Amino acid sequence: MTSLRARVFGGLCALSVALTAAGCVGGGASPSGYVKIPATDDGTVRTPLPAPSCVDMSIIAEQSMNLRTMADLATKSVVVVVGTFGGYGAAVWDTPDGKHPSAADLQNQSKAPMLERPVSIDLQTSIRPAGPGGVQATVRGGQLGCDRIAITDDDTQDLIVGSRYLFFMSPLDDINGNLSPVPSVLDAWPVGGDDLVQTPHEGNVSISAVAAVMARVPSTWPTPTS
Repeated sequence: MTSLRARVFGGLCALSVALTAAGCVGGGASPSGYVKIPATDDGTVRTPLPAPSCVDMSIIAEQSMNLRTMADLATKSVVVVVGTFGGYGAAVWDTPDGKHPSAADLQNQSKAPMLERPVSIDLQTSIRPAGPGGVQATVRGGQLGCDRIAITDDDTQDLIVGSRYLFFMSPLDDINGNLSPVPSVLDAWPVGGDDLVQTPHEGNVSISAVAAVMARVPSTWPTPTS
């Protein structure tokens, strides 16, 4: 069975994926300072350097390559809410101990480790309610020390504090294939003062219209058991 991570992030296209051996390597640095992860843009496979100290990765989000319709996100989202964005928290690795991943983990293309950041959401309307713990969510990508994972063409990376959004969320699997108890924000659409949701392809629609689609199209993704 294809993992949830593969279903969401399996469509991510690597723009530049590098592991630095000592310190962070800036743009235009010589290849002698890093090795590329297998299946990179030039198709080469290089032997990884031992115990890389920094990760520098830029990837294109799957959302930029999909239609991002209400029906599409309805099938992927376990939690759908309207709320005010309160900000991003500090990035952490999704490894079991939260520590920097090993070189072997970084070479794992099916379950590669990921930096993620918690996000603050002031709940206003629940369309698909969150669990008893309230609205908790993360977004992928961020920077921790000299480790950096940039997710490009992803609206969840540039949310404005104090603005309202329609949030689509679903739990993803971690590096060990276990579903995270905290869902990840798959997409976020602005909600105007007139309570209309600004969709990418279907114009401005009411929150009730979104709720109708969510009720008609069930989610096909499992919820975490913990």
